[in-house]
Parts: sequence; C-alpha cells; structure tokens
Amino acid sequence: MKTILRHIVLGILTWCARRRLARMRMHGTRLIGITGSIGKTTCKEAIAHVLGGSFQVLSSAKSYNTEFGLSLTILELRSEFSSVVGWTKNIGIAIWRSAFSRVNYDFLILEMGVDKPGDMDELLKVLEDKNTETGSVPPLHCGIFTGVHSVHMAEGQFANMDEIFEEKVKLVRAVGPDGMVFLNEDDERCRALGRELGSRKGGAKVVMYGDERAKLRASQVRGGWDGLQFEASYGEVRGSFTVPILGVQHVGSLLPAIGCALLHGMYMDDIATRMGHFQLPPGRLTLLEGKHDAWIIDSSYNASPDAVRAALVTLSELAQERQMVRRIFIFGNMNELGTHSEQEHRGIAAELPGNIDLLLTIGDMAAMCADEAIKTRILPREQVQSFPDAMTAAEWLEKDMKRGDLILVKGSQNTIRLERLIKAIMKHPERAKELLARQDWNSV
Repeated sequence: MKTILRHIVLGILTWCARRRLARMRMHGTRLIGITGSIGKTTCKEAIAHVLGGSFQVLSSAKSYNTEFGLSLTILELRSEFSSVVGWTKNIGIAIWRSAFSRVNYDFLILEMGVDKPGDMDELLKVLEDKNTETGSVPPLHCGIFTGVHSVHMAEGQFANMDEIFEEKVKLVRAVGPDGMVFLNEDDERCRALGRELGSRKGGAKVVMYGDERAKLRASQVRGGWDGLQFEASYGEVRGSFTVPILGVQHVGSLLPAIGCALLHGMYMDDIATRMGHFQLPPGRLTLLEGKHDAWIIDSSYNASPDAVRAALVTLSELAQERQMVRRIFIFGNMNELGTHSEQEHRGIAAELPGNIDLLLTIGDMAAMCADEAIKTRILPREQVQSFPDAMTAAEWLEKDMKRGDLILVKGSQNTIRLERLIKAIMKHPERAKELLARQDWNSV
C-alpha cells in the first residue's frame, strides 16, 4: 500500500514540477545539474552561495537529489517524511505553485544523485521540456561532473566504477549545445570525456578544472584551523581565496562554482568575496567544540574510502598546527561498497600510522579496520576500541575525553547514526538541531 501511495504522490509532484519548470524556462531560468560520487552537495551549495550574490537562485535543499528531491526543489517544498497530513498539504501547495507562484529565478541548481543503473534517466525525465514548437530541448544549461569513486556498489546497485561513470555521464550529455560542462581533470574518466566532448564541433563549452593541466585550476593550496586558502586561475584571470572551511580536498568542489560564476559575468574579486563567507553544510568536516575542552571534526554525514583518507589527512594537519594532545578517529561503517566492503574497511587501517593516536570503530564492518590495525601491528591493542553502536561508544568516550583531544567522526549515514554520538560529546548539545546533520529529527 505504501508503495502505491508513494507512486501516486511522486506522479502528482512530478507533473506539477514539470509545469512549474516550463514556466521557469519561459522566464529564462537556466538549469545547472551536478553529479559525481563525492562533493556534490558542497559544490551545489558553493555555486548557489556565489551566484546568489548577483542573481536570483533556487537550489536543492540539503541533499534532495532523487526524483522526489528534484520535484520538491522545483516546487519549493520540504519532505514530510511519513506524515499523511503533511504530504496532503504538499500536494495542494504543489498544484497551486505549478500554475500561479512566482518563477522569476535566474538559475535553478540541482544536485542529481544515482544509486543504480537507470536512475539518471528518471531524473532527466523530471526535467524534460517537450512543450515547444520545435520539439524537446536539452534539459540542462550547465552540467558539472565531480568524478567517480567506489560507492553505490552493493547488491542491486553498480557492478563497478565504469558502470557508475556511464550512468552519471548522462547528465553531461543532457547539456544543450549553447551550454557549458565542467569536468574534473583529476579524474581519468572525466579527462577522457573532456577530450571526446572537446573534439566535437557545435557542442557545449567544456571546461576542465583541477590540477595544473586544467584551464580552471587551483594552486598554493593551504588548509588549517582558519580555513582554506588557495589561488584560482582561469586563463589569465586570477584571484586569491580564503574560505572558512576545513579540508584541502574541498577545493575540487569550489572550483566549478568559481568557473560557473566567471562564465556568467561575475568578477573574480567579487567571487572571492562571496567565498569568504561560505560555510559547509552540517556533517561535512564541520568544526565543533567538545566537552572537556576537546574539539570535534564532524564528518558524520557520509563516508567513502577516498573521503575517509582525505579526512584523516585533515585530522593530522589540524592536530599538528595546534599541537593537540591526541588525535582520535571515530570510524563508522561505510555503506554501499558491496563485495569490496571488507577489503575497503580493512584498507583504511593502512592510512592510520602517523595520523591518529586512538581508533574507535562503530559497526560490524568498521570493526574489520580495528582488527586489521591490531593484527598488522599498525596500532597497539590498547589504542583500539570497537563498539556495536554509537551510543555505547559515546558512553565510553565521555569518560576518556580530555583537554587537547581532536576527534574526527566519520562514517556513513542511516543505521550507524554518528550524529547521536556527537550530540553526546559536544559542548553545546542544545544546539544539535542547528549544528548536526540528521536525516529524521523525529527519530533522534
């Protein structure tokens, strides 16, 4: 019954979203789509923040990147979770907004995620425009592809990274000939795609971003407690950036925002000023005060092997800068790794030497990292603890925390719920709803 109702609600919302989107297009709204295995939300938030300084912008809330999410974004609605009353109200508002509400946005910025083959096709159907005299028009004005990593590889999802790439690249191919595409130069599959698209005549403008080979690139990248600093250049245009976020790996999510703003007429100095006030969404390397004068790096929203490795480097660098007493890594299960799960969890142990002083794992898969660390003598047994759930770990950690601890919390969302642990050890738990990433506040 729930499945039937879900399809009915989705069908109504999609129909309303398409009607409202058609009105937006008539008023000149340009659609920007963002995909990739990691960094989508940060990239989307950065683009919306920068363009929002000069244009009227509507963007996906949180990580609304599914069929439901796209429709909710277009209709400016929020998820009502399991509330029948809430969804009934949403449908009424959706019908009204599809025909009457304002649509004078310059940009609609959409995060578009996929979990299995065919998902991108469904997302693009929501954005189809067939109500023109000349037939259908390309769904997107701008497409951004942040790269492919080993995620979404559980049973029923993708068999390998090539399959992930082939699904996500559909977004890029949905950009019109007068549009633009941003591709990550640091990803080998994106490099090959860039060469393919760049050789075509009459296609979208292709901008490669990333390392020194890219036209849009960052250099002199430095990270620390005071934020992220780097130089950005696009051809002969250059600018200096100071962004109050943690983690040098985020540069790859900020560059498309810089390029997108430049190519839509903004000046580099104005872009740098806007970036100076950009904040990451909760749960993405957010710095929080902890109990007992400790500090917490909250990266509890999600985790993949590459993201964990990057976060460990950030932990080590920040600890060294402030000469923190202990580097504590709280590691929760990484989801959707399929047959590679045990290998990937055990593989994280190799990243620990020189980066941490204490390892706490939460969940059965993360415990394999602890087992590997002990078995290979990467860490002595007394520096490793494993727990079945977040709250059991929080009870142990509260008794062990001390001044000078720097605690990195990273794992996948859903069942592990690391935000519960963070609430238990943060200095101001009364601000949890404001500061932490939570999927359903009613169940916390």
